[in-house]
Amino acid sequence: SAGAGYVVCSEPDMVAMSNWVDQDPVSGSEGALRGRWVEGRSGGCANHDTFVENPQCFVTVGEVSTVVKFRLDLTDGVEDVVGMYVLEGSSSGRVLLEETAVVGKSGFYDGSYVEVDVTLEPSSTEYVLLLCTFDPGSLLDFSLSYKADRPLTLCPANEDRVWHCARASGEWDESSAGGCKNFNTCVNNPQYRITFVDGLQERVDEADVTVTLQQEKENFCELGMYFFQTLHIDEGRLEDLGSVMAKAPFHSTTRASFVVKLMVGSAIVCLPCTFDPGFQGAFSLNCRCARPIRVEMVRDDASIVNSVAGEWTEDTAGGCLNSATWKHNPQFLMYVQRNTTLSVKLVQELRDNTDMMAVGAYVLKPSEKAPTFKRLTLSPAEIVGKAPFFRERLTRTEDFALEACALPYVVIPCSFEPGYLRKFQLSAEEGLESKRTSFDLGRSKEIVRFEPAQSWHRSSLRGAWDAQTSGGCINAASWRKNTQYRLEALPGASVTVSCTLLSDDGREVP
Repeated sequence: SAGAGYVVCSEPDMVAMSNWVDQDPVSGSEGALRGRWVEGRSGGCANHDTFVENPQCFVTVGEVSTVVKFRLDLTDGVEDVVGMYVLEGSSSGRVLLEETAVVGKSGFYDGSYVEVDVTLEPSSTEYVLLLCTFDPGSLLDFSLSYKADRPLTLCPANEDRVWHCARASGEWDESSAGGCKNFNTCVNNPQYRITFVDGLQERVDEADVTVTLQQEKENFCELGMYFFQTLHIDEGRLEDLGSVMAKAPFHSTTRASFVVKLMVGSAIVCLPCTFDPGFQGAFSLNCRCARPIRVEMVRDDASIVNSVAGEWTEDTAGGCLNSATWKHNPQFLMYVQRNTTLSVKLVQELRDNTDMMAVGAYVLKPSEKAPTFKRLTLSPAEIVGKAPFFRERLTRTEDFALEACALPYVVIPCSFEPGYLRKFQLSAEEGLESKRTSFDLGRSKEIVRFEPAQSWHRSSLRGAWDAQTSGGCINAASWRKNTQYRLEALPGASVTVSCTLLSDDGREVP
């Protein structure tokens, strides 16, 4: 389905780092590093669009010309067609995402090693040495060594050199393969929203994002992308495509790439498409930035099957499961009328001159014991979905499958720390395949129903352990000294007993 997968946050590109067995730089007139071509980072030679998806390392020279011989050896007696490129680096000081000017390159030979001799002139940026096999997908171990007439430094792409990555997968199908803006059907293409993970809290105003679109079918149509800027990070699909911020040209049938500038407090909507409509197939969207970002499919309003408003108050701002007070949070019953795939979204209120706290939500499976009441205890096995905690206006779960059930699921929206007072909106959004089925059945809005969970009838007593009554647990013979209470309830009642420590001011200890 279009936009079938998405990520809600980004991590440093750990795959890029895994190319190198040796992570520390080497300096001097000679040295060596060990590495390997691994899955996803064996992109082949410059004939392939995946060329930059290869092991990269950085070369720093001094203030005079340096003559150097680089040698690439395959280990364990293996022979294959391999080669090397010496490229100009970028001002970012990070791994290359696009091919730059070639300073030198080896030939490609079927053997156990290749060499390249090159003169490196003083430069304000580092050179990049890119190592590749001739064809993509070869998974081999190698050793890279050098000898130079002057000292230089060879540094593998470590954590400081890679980009934060966010990835999404999608598909152009019969209804969404709309083609480029030459056609009225362009608006039907999948749309993806790109935002900073920590956008409203950052002091830096902007950052460049490299967006790469790829597909693997042969005899396909040229790929391209349109970019739109919006100040509303949670709005639905764009219906008016008139204000294009930028455009990735339609050159290749397998890959399109473009660099856009993302501003704090705003979002970029990316519309990936083929030049002509009707070309169906899966694609991937990779976004790389020097700062953490997220990318997610933009849903249209018809995806929202129900919503409910709530508020964290002084009595109900219980924090996440790390705090004993989590059970005080607002809790909502979610009745699911039929089998479906859903995403639960939480949007917190924006307030002027106040910082936002990280918020998230838990989705719990139905319980046969007091199913319509607030949960007072839970185990990790009861959690069927979780919206991760982000210091953003909105967060959502990934799409997950829910079975129709007469008993309700329970959704607990909460802030990461207790005591966060804010209004919020909780909604359920249907996955694309489920939405199509619902539309065909003519009952899209009947899938989910929210209701506030019932509060328990509560009776409480306060006590204290002192020198006479702190008898310990039943492992101790003195357990009988503890204060004891009589509990009476109606036959068949479901009862939860909890004991909570109190602080000096009488509040529950989180």
